[in-house]
Amino acid sequence: MKSCSIAITLLLASGASAFAPAFASQRTAVVTERSMFSGGGDGALLEDDDPEKMKAMEEAAKSMGMSVGEYQLGMKARMKFEKEIGDMRYSGGNDDIGVEVDGKAPADHMVVKISSDGKAKGKDAVNTELTAAFKTVSEAGKNGRAEAQKGMMQYIQEQMKG
Repeated sequence: MKSCSIAITLLLASGASAFAPAFASQRTAVVTERSMFSGGGDGALLEDDDPEKMKAMEEAAKSMGMSVGEYQLGMKARMKFEKEIGDMRYSGGNDDIGVEVDGKAPADHMVVKISSDGKAKGKDAVNTELTAAFKTVSEAGKNGRAEAQKGMMQYIQEQMKG
């Protein structure tokens, strides 16, 4: 049971680097659907009337040395984690020049505000203040994701006990 817990921990922690902030480069918005494992779906218990999905889930679980129940627990924990970081909001800057982002990196939710007073400060000031605001939200997001990951691991431990 302990080795399974360690395997789930390592598996879920390895995905955390996908959420590392990368504000240095310009990105084009792309809508994607993320799936932790192929064929696993949402991790919900499957009915007997869908043998193809059940077989795919069994194969995925077996390839990771897990039972189907452990695999489903990992999927549920991952979905809970992703929802939690997607619901996070971090703000940086001030009323003239600032940003708001969610907990994901790169962010799905991003609001950049530059007021007339902010524009009047000039290009260099806007650049400097936006850079500082992004550093602030990047660090806050990093800390928030770390806390969410701790919560995910606590969730897994609680579910495995009961």
